[in-house]
Amino acid sequence: MTQPQPGWYPDPADAARQRYWAGDAWTAETRTSASAGAAPATASAASTASTDPYARYAQNATGSAMSMPVYRGSTSLDAPAYAGTGPVTADGVPLAGWWWRVLATILDSLLLGIVAIAYVPLIPNLMSGLQAYMQDAMNAATSGSGVLPLITDPQYHLQSALLTMSLIELAVSCVYVALMLALAGATLGQMACGLRVVPVDVGLGPRRLPAYPVLMRIVFYTLLPTALSLASETSFAFAGMLATVGLLYTVLNVLWAAWDPKRQCIHDKIARTQMVRPAG
Repeated sequence: MTQPQPGWYPDPADAARQRYWAGDAWTAETRTSASAGAAPATASAASTASTDPYARYAQNATGSAMSMPVYRGSTSLDAPAYAGTGPVTADGVPLAGWWWRVLATILDSLLLGIVAIAYVPLIPNLMSGLQAYMQDAMNAATSGSGVLPLITDPQYHLQSALLTMSLIELAVSCVYVALMLALAGATLGQMACGLRVVPVDVGLGPRRLPAYPVLMRIVFYTLLPTALSLASETSFAFAGMLATVGLLYTVLNVLWAAWDPKRQCIHDKIARTQMVRPAG
């Protein structure tokens, strides 16, 4: 048995229809078949089709043997394949729970933290400034003065170094998320938790995400909160207000999926995406 290439194949549930095979899973995309009956089902497949038309798929469009996984999408608009297991997409894939999303975020943060070990020592004045600040802070604490030095004190040369570190972290995070979502539909942390990011109600789509939703997720999940946070460190007249708005947005964005019927965060709604967990 051979694994078929991505393409359109006859739909066992309807001889007049074809369903798209993405190379590793069936999708929810269908179209009218150009030649009905091009791939007759075997006797065993036909007998199974009455209860689960996708339980066996023995032939491709040319009639050669192949092996395809079971299509787990909904075969009826009134009876999703995952009925009774919690919220699902329109094509029957379970949505990710809030805590799974939190765990995936923690794993990705740890991964990016490991990557930061490579570039943080290369930022000018950062390590030396931190060492000088920590030494002065310890001296102040042991002397009983109770007045700790400010990390923004110009003598430590840390303001530009910390800004540089923040910008590098932001760039690395954006590139990492963009590449992983565009190529695999999930970051490494999300993959470890069995999660995928998909367009709204297209849980069985290809394992990649189009450019627009990827961009919107990055802008409204990473760039916007970071920009508001960095603005709070400037002398801008409304810096304090921007910091408050950024904090409120970040908290509300993260928590929104906990009560949303479609389990979407705010950035999911803007990008028109959902996070699914087919394994659970």
